[in-house]
Amino acid sequence: MIASGRHSPALLAELEKRERRLEEISDELLATDSRGIDARLKEIEAFVLSSLQNIQERLIGEVPRAKAELAKHCTEITLTPEGESYKLSGEWNLVGEVRSDGTGGPGSHHGATSPSLLIPFQIEVAA
Repeated sequence: MIASGRHSPALLAELEKRERRLEEISDELLATDSRGIDARLKEIEAFVLSSLQNIQERLIGEVPRAKAELAKHCTEITLTPEGESYKLSGEWNLVGEVRSDGTGGPGSHHGATSPSLLIPFQIEVAA
């Protein structure tokens, strides 16, 4: 039909409907309010930073539970002495993963973790 120069009203209506939906999705992603992708990324970043700031409390608490939680989100954490404190640094996997043995760890499943789900972090803790 289209190749012969004739237009299908049903096809054009469906195309118009899909184009409107694409525009709605673009508007949502680019929105400057709480629906926009920037706002959502800031919420995620705030959540991760909040979780990481409480890391010292988590580590002091129940050690096996703390290790399991860290293993879900980090493959390694570097501890660097800096004067009277230490700097913890690494990458936090937003999703976290659970291995079949239940201990977790970002490298536990076959396949790589998306770089967009890894957030680098640095935290200073008292000695």
